[in-house]
Amino acid sequence: MPGSVLNPGGRPRNAIEQLREKYMHRLPELFEGLIELTKSDSENIRLQALREIFDRLLGKPAVFVDATHTKLDIGQLYLAALKRANGVIDGGLNGSVGAASE
Repeated sequence: MPGSVLNPGGRPRNAIEQLREKYMHRLPELFEGLIELTKSDSENIRLQALREIFDRLLGKPAVFVDATHTKLDIGQLYLAALKRANGVIDGGLNGSVGAASE
């Protein structure tokens, strides 16, 4: 669309670039800090440091989603709920469809 802005209130595109410029020279130092954390006494800290290192070196693992899509007719569901609430079952009152009257 001509003249449209796809992300008008989003993060400015140059914010990440500014952070990279500011901290890129410290990358070896920051990476060494992560390496030191892998030697921590805390198993949780060691695991998180290793995860960060692997995510940076190998990339985050792919996430697969197994999803089932069901198409619902909300109007039909609402009508069925109203019928049940009013005692109408299968078109009759209180299940009296086809029942012999006494």
